[in-house]
Amino acid sequence: MQVTSRGFRIHFQVHGAGAPVLLLHEFGGSGRSWLPYLRDFSQRYALVAVDALGHGRSDRPHEQDAYETRGRVADFTAVLDALGIDRAHIWGYSMGGRNAWAMLAHAPERVASLIVGGAGPPLPGDDDGPDYLEARAGALSRGDWQGFWRVLTPDGAEEGPGVRVFRERFERNNDPAALAAVSLALREWPALPPMARMPPSCHYAGAQDGFLRRVQAGAAALGGAMHVIEGVGHEVHFKADRAVAAIVRTHLERVGLQP
Repeated sequence: MQVTSRGFRIHFQVHGAGAPVLLLHEFGGSGRSWLPYLRDFSQRYALVAVDALGHGRSDRPHEQDAYETRGRVADFTAVLDALGIDRAHIWGYSMGGRNAWAMLAHAPERVASLIVGGAGPPLPGDDDGPDYLEARAGALSRGDWQGFWRVLTPDGAEEGPGVRVFRERFERNNDPAALAAVSLALREWPALPPMARMPPSCHYAGAQDGFLRRVQAGAAALGGAMHVIEGVGHEVHFKADRAVAAIVRTHLERVGLQP
């Protein structure tokens, strides 16, 4: 299915029935990133998996302005509007966690609860700030995939057949110029307005995730539950899906099936 938002086509899929859960994927991913979770959660929830602008089967403009925070929120709310959903549980991983935070910042009335994996507000001394995002965007804008991977893993620690297969699939499925524009737009973390009441929130990260402190800071800022999963890093969404599913299932049962 697709909806037109701001003149762009936004693709999405709906799996299951029940209380709605909006699924927001990672940088370079798509709605398919949620495949490990569909069978489990679609028994009790209506899972709305969106291909964010610049990803998957959605349009892929090359202009940075297309990816500004309020525009991304408009895309997600357009999907909810098309489905007649007033409020949903928002579950985002990595870039999707940033987008979930953006939903809370700019469309809090649509957020029943928040689930954020591997993402949180920037902290002093972070090494993934604007300079990092600009370096990533620079490599992508040149179509320099090797340069892009060097920015992500400057120590070259990630090697092996599995990594090569992942990188080949990532490059095949993505438009580097679109991802460059996305990277530049991500330099701004969405600031939350004053709120009388924060919605319930759940936050998780791998114990080896370089973003762990940020995820913990986000949990503290929202007064949400924090979960650390041992033995994994930022790839927690894929390598520890059973542990993540258990955490999210408990959260959703606690806050209730109805938004």
